[in-house]
Amino acid sequence: MSQEFLDRVHAEDWGGLSRMYADDAVVMQPNQPALVSRAAIHDFWAAMPPIKELRFADDGIIGHREASERGNSVKRRTTRDGDSI
Repeated sequence: MSQEFLDRVHAEDWGGLSRMYADDAVVMQPNQPALVSRAAIHDFWAAMPPIKELRFADDGIIGHREASERGNSVKRRTTRDGDSI
């Protein structure tokens, strides 16, 4: 995951973040339906409570014709009032 991605998340720049994905990108979140399209990815992030901390452990990029990134993340979120959830 790039520093640009993290910077956009912390700035809540969902338009800029979603433009980092292809129009037909697919994002797989654990135990959630796939996010299919740049617009769906935008809406997912825009609906999320503020993120206080976000870290990624990247296990690498796999694939030849299509790239897939595999890893895990830690998210600490806050309510709009600043309380941790």
